[in-house]
Amino acid sequence: MLAKAEELAKYPNALRWDHTPEEMRALTKQLIDNSTKTINDMINNKEPRTFENVIQVLAKFENDFDIQSSQLGFLSQVSINKEVREASKDHEKVTGEFMTDLWMREDFYNCVKEYKKLAD
Repeated sequence: MLAKAEELAKYPNALRWDHTPEEMRALTKQLIDNSTKTINDMINNKEPRTFENVIQVLAKFENDFDIQSSQLGFLSQVSINKEVREASKDHEKVTGEFMTDLWMREDFYNCVKEYKKLAD
């Protein structure tokens, strides 16, 4: 049998049931930090907007964010541990606010709009 770290590396998107509330908070922060960096890098890219540096980046971002976020959010519905359920609900609140703020960013909108203009 593989050691836990090797198992996690082998199946990074596998649903885990053993998160602690502290780990969930750290994973939520890491997810938001990584997502912010990805989006900021896309926006701040000075090259002409292309499918690869806008749409492809967004598609990968959304896929990765959704997988990681839904795994942590799912525990709010199924965990038998009250603290894990509460940490999961906190995760959903924080990531929901993050996504709302992201979709309302003018620089984000302008980046996608610039791509559309060049793509047309």
